[in-house]
Order: sequence, then C-alpha cells, then structure tokens
Amino acid sequence: MILRLHWLGLVLLSGWFCAANLFATDTGATSTQADRKAVNLEALSRLKGLDLEANPGVKAVVLKLLDQVQGTPEFVEIVRDFHIQGQTQGLLAMALKDPAGPNGAEAMRLVLQSPDTNAIQIALDGTNAASIVEALGNTGEKEIVPWLRPLVPDLAKPVSVRKKAVQALVKTQDGTAVLLAMSRSQQLPADLRLLGGAEEGSRRAAAPTQNTKHPTLAAHRRIGKN
Repeated sequence: MILRLHWLGLVLLSGWFCAANLFATDTGATSTQADRKAVNLEALSRLKGLDLEANPGVKAVVLKLLDQVQGTPEFVEIVRDFHIQGQTQGLLAMALKDPAGPNGAEAMRLVLQSPDTNAIQIALDGTNAASIVEALGNTGEKEIVPWLRPLVPDLAKPVSVRKKAVQALVKTQDGTAVLLAMSRSQQLPADLRLLGGAEEGSRRAAAPTQNTKHPTLAAHRRIGKN
C-alpha cells in the first residue's frame, strides 16, 4: 500500500511538470498551472518522510517542485519533510521575508539544524542582521545563544541589532541565564539593562493576569535592575 502511494505521488508530480512545460507559452494557463501545482503539493504530502536518496526518480521531481515554490511556506515544508540539504540560502531568504512569523521561524530552525551554520554568521554580519536576529529568537531554540550572546556587548553593532538580540535571548531559559550573568558581571551595556526592565513591563501590560513570579519574567526584571 505504501509503495502504491509512492508511485501515485510520483505520477502526479511528473504529470504536473509535463503540463507546466506544455502550457509554458500560454498566458491563459496561469490558473490551470496553479491548480496542478496544488494537486502536486497534495501528492507530495503523501510522500512525506520518503528517503529521496533511495528514490532518485522522486528526488528529481521533488527538487524541481522546490524551485517552483521558492519564497513560500511550501518551500520550507518540503525542505523539512524530506530533509533536503543545501537549501540554506533559500531558508534564510524565507526567514528575512517573515522574521516575526511562524514560517520565518521554521525556516531559521532548519538553518540551525543544517551543517552550513557559517551562513548564519554571514547573515548576522550583513545589513539585515536585525531581521535575522528576530527570526532566530522566534525559533525558541537554545542553539541561538552562541550566535546572539556576542552581539549584546558589541558596541560596534547597531543598537537596533543589540536590542533585538536581548529580546531574542530572553525568549529562552538559556538565553535569560546568559543575560543575567552578563548583567551581574557588568558586561551588559546600560541601554540594554534598561531595555530588560521595559520588556518585562510591556509583557506584564499585555498579560495582566500572568503570575509575575514566572522565572523568565522574574529574571528579566532582575536584568533591568542590575
């Protein structure tokens, strides 16, 4: 049954690409191609978890579809569901496109899991560093700490980037602990210590019924006071 589903998915995938080529010069075929792509993505969802390396025919079709959905949530889903390597730049582009949203966070989470982590440092050194930092923070992963911790005391970095780094770090227990340690050792710049108190105040205003003894909030308060 599983094998039958795999072959069905491959037939649907191949059919879409053949149709796309036939209608490539037909300006009235846009809706038809969109419909076929939707069917193709549905077929692909039935192949989720398939080992592409063991199925080169399916892999070729999946990679072609991946090119078609660059910059969309479907791109992130395909990379994740089929464990496709070598897509770091496309994932970073998606994170930049939606740094505050779930798609950007998931794209950045996949970048953190990839072997090409050098791309993260390059992005953090670039002009879009603030958005990259925001997307890293929204992953909620402890792996963001080594990337963001050096930004906080680095006065050569724009203050907007350093503030984003504090806001991102405080979203994880490990990050909050790092900020507390930096504050106690006087490594946290004064403007960012004030930010810690302001951040906690805004969180409490947004959730007035939340227990102020929550460990993360309490720690955040201490960052602002140290």
